Amino acid sequence: MRRSALVAEARGADGSDEVPVARVGDLPGIVPTLRGKVEFEVSEEGREDEILSHLLRRAIAETFRSRLGGADMSGLLAKFEDGGSIESGELVSATELLRRTGEVPGLARIMARLGMEGRESFGEAAAAIEFVLEGLYLIRRLSKDTSDGTTTYRT
Repeated sequence: MRRSALVAEARGADGSDEVPVARVGDLPGIVPTLRGKVEFEVSEEGREDEILSHLLRRAIAETFRSRLGGADMSGLLAKFEDGGSIESGELVSATELLRRTGEVPGLARIMARLGMEGRESFGEAAAAIEFVLEGLYLIRRLSKDTSDGTTTYRT
């Protein structure tokens, strides 16, 4: 988890994020760290990164379903009508991600379901949006392209 915190701190280093907040896009960086902390069967040798990445995706998807299953995502999904896309990434500040996303009807209700009720920081709003985008990708409502630390979500 330390790498996620470092990425969040780097994002906030330019002063654009009020308080550094780790986001779901920071999590793949923990896979190499976990590799030395988890014991694998001999038959799984050489597949450690693949297995850990799968478990991470599964945990995100299950958390998405348990926290946001049945939630109204139409406000965010409307951003993808007519071929729209949203680009995020390790060094995309919260302010920039919120600017790229624009106003999201229903975001306050989504944040409340994620336990962020009453918090209004840009970092937490960006974390909620990125979590929803990744969740929608994992349940196959969006597609995702990742290259050079940049992630683009689209339909």
